[in-house]
Amino acid sequence: MQHQKAKNRVWITLFGWCCLRLDYFCSNLRVLAFNHNSVFEFLFLFIYTLEQILLVFFTYLFANSSQILVFSISIMAVLILSTFALHKMTIHSRMKLLEKQLADAMNDKYAMEKRVKESQERIQRKIEEILFAHNSKNLYKTNLRNKIVRGVRDEKAAER
Repeated sequence: MQHQKAKNRVWITLFGWCCLRLDYFCSNLRVLAFNHNSVFEFLFLFIYTLEQILLVFFTYLFANSSQILVFSISIMAVLILSTFALHKMTIHSRMKLLEKQLADAMNDKYAMEKRVKESQERIQRKIEEILFAHNSKNLYKTNLRNKIVRGVRDEKAAER
């Protein structure tokens, strides 16, 4: 029984390794398809054209034998649908990368807006501190001036 568990662990580990390799391959293929969009579109266009030409060729080649004709048309239909599915997966994969880039850009935008708002608030506080200090200084000067003026008036009043 212990030997059976060890075999299962090795198999799961091997399966996990295969899945990781497949994921790595698919990620690289997704980035390749994203970076070389035109090449992949041209490749799929070429494949579609080749499949259509083969369908027409087999239709003329097996025109006399209805069973082979139906079989060849069925096989070509499956090939065309499979190619279409691969093309759709490639486009979907590119869209996922674009959505991820858009989400990253939006997160960066929100982070920058937050930093700008914090900087504006900090600058506003500094301006208020400077204005308060300036007003306090002016208020002190005004109070001092008023005391001096009152003192001079009081002296003049005392002299009279």
